[in-house]
Amino acid sequence: MCTVSVISMCDTDGVVAGVRLVSNRDEQRDRPDSLPAQRHELRGGGWGIWPKDPLGGGTWIGGTSNGLAFSLLNVNNGAPRGTLSRGEIIPSIAGAGNLNEAFGVARQLELAAFSPFRLVGAQWVGGQLRTAELRWDGAGTDLTWHEAGPIAFVSSGLGDRAVEPRLGIFERHLGRAATPERQ
Repeated sequence: MCTVSVISMCDTDGVVAGVRLVSNRDEQRDRPDSLPAQRHELRGGGWGIWPKDPLGGGTWIGGTSNGLAFSLLNVNNGAPRGTLSRGEIIPSIAGAGNLNEAFGVARQLELAAFSPFRLVGAQWVGGQLRTAELRWDGAGTDLTWHEAGPIAFVSSGLGDRAVEPRLGIFERHLGRAATPERQ
């Protein structure tokens, strides 16, 4: 099972001051460890940072100097597998200035060449956390904007519906009161 969590970060006075995006990759035991995160210069200026999958050459998580954070989850819906690695998606959109632009760039990619995925993006803008999810199901895209965190996403090779009930555990532990103590 893969998980992605997006949680507002609070300072010592309880004022929201940023975002924490946390991801774990699946439990596939024969998957080699990722290569350490490295800084990458982006077209148009700025930088991004992400680890690298030694097999596919791409990444499933990254952040940028523009305050963007992304994570990618597989969609396990039985659709045909694509020919390109989904790990190419985050490096392709990392130069965007905001989430709207990033998801616009993602929609311009040759999506039919990728297996289905969910791209989760978060950005701290003007004192507010913005979180959105672009879903490619193999036939079309759907962009969903979510309320300010905390929020979690899950996927599993056993079928995404098999693990979605686990989201209730996250809700029970954090709810909408994601204080540093609760985190």
